[in-house]
Amino acid sequence: MYNLLVGEIMKKLIPNFYAKNIYSLELDFFKNNGIKYVFCDLDNTLDAFNTYFPSERSLAFIKSLKDNGITPFIVSNNRDSRVGKYARSLDVSYLCRSGKPRGKKIKKFALDNNLNNLRNKLIISRYISNAQSTALS
Repeated sequence: MYNLLVGEIMKKLIPNFYAKNIYSLELDFFKNNGIKYVFCDLDNTLDAFNTYFPSERSLAFIKSLKDNGITPFIVSNNRDSRVGKYARSLDVSYLCRSGKPRGKKIKKFALDNNLNNLRNKLIISRYISNAQSTALS
């Protein structure tokens, strides 16, 4: 089960929705919730933990987001050599060694990418849960 946080990054990463996996989300879910930015985890979310290049499925998913005006980002705890290679193949910005589930680096990354209004975004990760929620300061 994947945890989905929709809304503003505030003090805690607490999921608002749950999905079987990232690929079970229909494009209408993003549109109906006014989501403009998607922060995707990489390992075991977009692809397997040891995959250096995007699968056809992840290529199609990211293209669909972009084609519909939704900006995807990759946010991972993994190292730059893996995350960077993968993200560049998708032509998306990324944050490696993100420190999830803590949100301090994610918040800084969002601001560094001119996402001054932190509303209308979605964080998708297997590891954000109520039990793991941590202050974003």
